[in-house]
Amino acid sequence: MSQYEGPWPKCLGMSSERCVSYIEEYASGVKDNVVVMGVETKDEIDDFDKNRVLVFVDDGDVVVEIPHRG
Repeated sequence: MSQYEGPWPKCLGMSSERCVSYIEEYASGVKDNVVVMGVETKDEIDDFDKNRVLVFVDDGDVVVEIPHRG
């Protein structure tokens, strides 16, 4: 996939705010639908939405997994 469709490995190590801005700049159809979550809560997502991007961060608000649609 491309930077337009994801996943977005360049976000690893970024702050959540910087990552969200990066994704919203390039990805189509996800504006205002980028969800930042603690990595410990990722099992709570039980549906798939192609227009949603999931960004998982640690306690320091640093992206620790490659963001992807979901």
